[in-house]
Amino acid sequence: MTDGKTTIQTRRALLYYTLKRLGLDTDPALRRAQDQQIILLNRAQVIGAAR
Repeated sequence: MTDGKTTIQTRRALLYYTLKRLGLDTDPALRRAQDQQIILLNRAQVIGAAR
């Protein structure tokens, strides 16, 4: 982890499970602040790849 950021590489077939495991499978606006430990910076790119 550098400057509070890290990159996680995963195959597209496992993207759903990776997001679910990290708690990033829901819209961040719907989660409470105390439940949100990490933030997905490139959400549009990742969600676009999952479809």
